[in-house]
Amino acid sequence: MIVNNTNKWVFIHNPKVAGSSVRKTLLPYNESHMELWHQRYVPELQRIVDMSHMSTEEFEVVTNDRYRTYFKFGFVRDPYARLMSALKEYSAQNNVDVVSTKELRSKFVLEKLTPVTVQYDWNFSHFRPQFMFFYRGNRRVVDFLGRFHQLNEDFNTVCALLNVSREGDLPIERDRGHSPVMTDPLSVFGEQALEHINRLYAMDWMLFAPYLPSKMVGTLPSGNHFHNVMNVRTPAGRQTFYGEPPGLSLGEKVGFLTTEVERLRARLGEQEYRST
Repeated sequence: MIVNNTNKWVFIHNPKVAGSSVRKTLLPYNESHMELWHQRYVPELQRIVDMSHMSTEEFEVVTNDRYRTYFKFGFVRDPYARLMSALKEYSAQNNVDVVSTKELRSKFVLEKLTPVTVQYDWNFSHFRPQFMFFYRGNRRVVDFLGRFHQLNEDFNTVCALLNVSREGDLPIERDRGHSPVMTDPLSVFGEQALEHINRLYAMDWMLFAPYLPSKMVGTLPSGNHFHNVMNVRTPAGRQTFYGEPPGLSLGEKVGFLTTEVERLRARLGEQEYRST
């Protein structure tokens, strides 16, 4: 993320939507009081947060909501093409093949991408639904949404609004698949995985339809994983989209929490953990 206090604007970094290229271009204008990069344990959220790809909730907590009145902007992308780019990034970062065949792609999607992991596990922040970066409850928190398939045109528009000078097209920082649209996701992922993908990203298709160059393949799932997230309130009454994901078994919840504890132990290894 990039924060400019002089002119009061924030770039929201939606992963796998040319965010690294936009960030590099805007980095000279960054005036953030903290390093919004890498990972950090956030006590208020009781989990590790990917500081470069924070959801709206995480950003408000980490920054104490001090940028509420700032002009905010970001970019959205066809969910299928974005997912494919995220799979390539995951393969490269973890030195594991999850992308070369339909079987590998399907297995990863069905076994690893759950409502819990994409919301709370920083290792899967690249797979987080896009609406979580731009909505807080049923309120859109960004003032300008650009389109990946018209990236340079829309970036020029927002730069003019911010009085940011630039020349030429955005540089390609990470070439993990820059196709603006996936024409045949069924052949890429398979029927079962595609149904799961549609449930995970149904809110993106609904909320960002005017900004996307394509439509969901198949029908919009009536029971998508995040159907209840737009009007959930915390015990304190604060609106949030992080309600209890529906349909999770107790074993899934326990498994995730156990994994998260192990990751915290690995990252905070200098501290001694003892059961009481």
